Amino acid sequence: MGDLEVIKNIYVVLDTNFLFMHLRKFDVFEEISSLINYKPEFICLESVLNELEKLERKNRKNDNEIKKRIGLIKEKCELQKSNYFSADKDILEIALNLTEKGIVIVATNDRELRRKLRQIGIKSIYYRESENSLETDFEFWL
Repeated sequence: MGDLEVIKNIYVVLDTNFLFMHLRKFDVFEEISSLINYKPEFICLESVLNELEKLERKNRKNDNEIKKRIGLIKEKCELQKSNYFSADKDILEIALNLTEKGIVIVATNDRELRRKLRQIGIKSIYYRESENSLETDFEFWL
């Protein structure tokens, strides 16, 4: 095989702000799969799920939407244990650990987290409101 490395998998780690921001706009899972032309393994951390559940308790206006999103997350994502009280620290740690198994992409709108991810070579997907679409900070093809 030479220098070519076989891609074992593509992992997409989901951040709270990304999931909460797009409750009614589109199906995050379908849109990400379509954007990268691949059905990745979606990862959600316990800390992210906990943040969404706190939002559900606080925000009664979007209660049903948040409940639906939590149900979809539990259905479509592999839930990973959290080691920190901070979702951002957990995301950085799990993203680094997963790079040994395949390509890792983090779906987040947090600019500071995206900056930290770029520094360690992790790709990201984010929502660009002016375009009403998902974008990447990388070119992707399979």
